[in-house]
Amino acid sequence: MIYAQRLKCGIQKFLFFCLSCFFVLVDAIPVFGRLNIPLNAYLLLMYIGTLYHPLMTPTWSLFLVGLIQDAIYGYPIGTSSFGLLLLHGILLTLKNTPLNGTIISGWCGVAVFYLVASVVHWMVLSCVFWQDISLHPLLWGILFPVSLYPFAVKLLNKLSPAN
Repeated sequence: MIYAQRLKCGIQKFLFFCLSCFFVLVDAIPVFGRLNIPLNAYLLLMYIGTLYHPLMTPTWSLFLVGLIQDAIYGYPIGTSSFGLLLLHGILLTLKNTPLNGTIISGWCGVAVFYLVASVVHWMVLSCVFWQDISLHPLLWGILFPVSLYPFAVKLLNKLSPAN
């Protein structure tokens, strides 16, 4: 019985990793680049996974997703991993706050999280490239994933183990 539970948990962690990689790859599709709207669905997955299903969100998967994102976008190795692990640490400190209550409080929490994530992403890229990078495209990336929050919560609740 314990072996089956560990196997199921391992499979769910791997699915989380694969889904995160998929969303990073979808975000790199040129269609979204032309519209100048970043999808950033992997951040939504990280938010829900860290706050509601922490067993599904191992730090190694976030680190590897960051490395994959660095390879796709041509960032220096470790830049995206640093940002993702920093955001993960922020979420872990917020884990025991009232954000875990209703769907509305979670929705407000994800909006604030995306705002913080956009600023962290902007700061890391500005420091790496030593350029003034516009915040405008990053802020547009907040609207789409925040609107997907209720659907993503329902999907991940079906995929994840009971807490």
